Amino acid sequence: QFSDPFANVDESHTIAIAGAGGIGVVVLAAMTAHTWDLVVQENGCKVLRNLASNHAENIGITGAGGIRVVVVAMTAHSQAVVQEVGCGVLATLSLHSGNRILDVVAMITDAGGIRVV
Repeated sequence: QFSDPFANVDESHTIAIAGAGGIGVVVLAAMTAHTWDLVVQENGCKVLRNLASNHAENIGITGAGGIRVVVVAMTAHSQAVVQEVGCGVLATLSLHSGNRILDVVAMITDAGGIRVV
């Protein structure tokens, strides 16, 4: 059984990950490079979901193309776990986007997010 290393990541760790370039450089790059790897997609989405509740990281994820990466993961993997966590990322990005909510919803729509949800 695969142990989820990201299930209990606290905010101090998420900020450290983001500050180290984890969003654009590591998480999104790994998800992009390993589109067909279920474990990479599942755990990448979990990390993004955790980071997205912080406004600064939310902006970083959306600016780095994270919405499109999540939609690709959801398109490539019909397994419930990727669908659930992917929806969680998109919902968290929307809910924590502040006055950018219309822009974030438009990005989700443009990336094909409505179709996969």
